[in-house]
This record gives sequence, structure tokens and C-alpha cells, in this order.
Amino acid sequence: MSNETSGITVKRLAGSLGAEVSGVDLTMSNFDNVFPAIHQAFLDHAVIVVRGQKLSPGRLVAFSKHFGKLESHVLETFNMKEHPEVLLISN
Repeated sequence: MSNETSGITVKRLAGSLGAEVSGVDLTMSNFDNVFPAIHQAFLDHAVIVVRGQKLSPGRLVAFSKHFGKLESHVLETFNMKEHPEVLLISN
């Protein structure tokens, strides 16, 4: 499904959960035109994937705040020091 206003495409991944959002660069500083379509994809599919993005931790936090207030993980040992809203996961 394509959104002519924002230029993004939303493709269902599997069953009723998850969609891939393409045609968007999350490093853009202005999300006024594209965020409503991204948010609607999230509401429709509960999980969204936006592949190929090269976001700094600060940019990830800024983008994520569009969805609402962010919280840090309770195990503070694994939170990024500069951006405690980012949880570091590694194997």
C-alpha cells in the first residue's frame, strides 16, 4: 500500500503482525509530511520495520519521541550512557 502524500510504501510482512515501511529516510530533520503515514502503519500493524537506516543514537531517540514519552530500561547497566533511552543488546 502506497501513501501518495508522504511517498512511503507499507508492505505487510506476515499475517496480522508487522509491516515494512519503505521510501523514507529517517535521518531527515522534518517529519511533518511522513510521520502520520509511519504512525498509521504502526497502528495498523503493531510492529514496523524500516530497513537500511543509519541513525545515530541521538537521531533514534529524536525519531522515537514522535511516538510518545520514552523510558529507560530498569537495568541501567545496559542503557547507553549518553542516551539512556537506548538499550544496548549484544551477544
